[in-house]
Amino acid sequence: MSKCEKITDFGLYSFAHEFQNPQPYLQDLAIYFANLKNISDNGVTLFLERFCQGCPNIKHLLLDFYKGTNVTDVTFMKAIVDINQSFKQLETLDIELTDCYRITDYGLKVFNAENTTNLTQLQKLVFDFSGCVKITDEGLKILAETINTKLINLEELKLYVSGCTDVTDKGISELTSKRTLAYANLKNLILYFTRCHNITDDGLRLLSENIGFYFPQLKKIDLRFASCKELTDNGIARFAQDIGSQLKKLTDLSAHFNWCERLTTNAFKQFHWQIIERMPQLKSLTNKFSGIKNYQPGDLNQVSDMIINHKDSLNLEYLSIFLQEIPEFQDYEIDDFFDNLGDLIPELFLDA
Repeated sequence: MSKCEKITDFGLYSFAHEFQNPQPYLQDLAIYFANLKNISDNGVTLFLERFCQGCPNIKHLLLDFYKGTNVTDVTFMKAIVDINQSFKQLETLDIELTDCYRITDYGLKVFNAENTTNLTQLQKLVFDFSGCVKITDEGLKILAETINTKLINLEELKLYVSGCTDVTDKGISELTSKRTLAYANLKNLILYFTRCHNITDDGLRLLSENIGFYFPQLKKIDLRFASCKELTDNGIARFAQDIGSQLKKLTDLSAHFNWCERLTTNAFKQFHWQIIERMPQLKSLTNKFSGIKNYQPGDLNQVSDMIINHKDSLNLEYLSIFLQEIPEFQDYEIDDFFDNLGDLIPELFLDA
């Protein structure tokens, strides 16, 4: 239904009415409400209620409200209540609320112990609050408390709060500072803090220390801090050192620090030095340092040399580096990169 701008509440309910008879064989359900400008909380909640009643055996659910300018806390709260009551076999829950700017911390309060009693079997949880500018540290605290106490089988957590400028270092601490049964099974952690301008080196340190100490079983991490203007070279170096020292089961690491205006080429080199030195078990490494300052031609070659010097211990099968919009970067460095590493790493990608 995405971009069907003439759909109204009546149309939603009429469509959902067709599902009044149970659909016991339906296990995967994705509903897209993106850019529907003529629907309200009332229409969406009635629609979801009807769908939930008619599809009791859903295991994988996606609800996408992208740019739902009329979507408020009421929609989110009703969705969580209906999902908990209806879907007792749910394994994947993915709720996308990108640019739904009316969503607030108050709406997140519904994601509590009472409304997640039937969600303990969840293995994958995705919440996308990118652009929900009223989400703050308090919202992250609410989510973390429920995840910690109820979702004991969770293996993958994806939380996107890009553009939520009231999320700070405290929010990172609230999200990652407890060791619980829920996090004990977590294998994949994906957190997006792009354009969260109040996150500093302290927040990055808390994140790396906490996940290193509490979640040593992690196999995949994808962390995005693009355009976080308070991060510095020292913060990146400490982050890489902590991650590299403690996450010995990690095989897939992606870290984005592009367009962080205080970062220099030292952050780029220190990141690779710490990771290459401390994480020989890595199979996949992706990093973005586009826009870094003080780059000198040959800095990329230094990273290549680090890898070559550790070739006997490294297990890298995929390496992706982004160094866009760096005026000092020279074209010949691209050829050198592939010549130096082409025989060592099966899959190489460079965007510069």
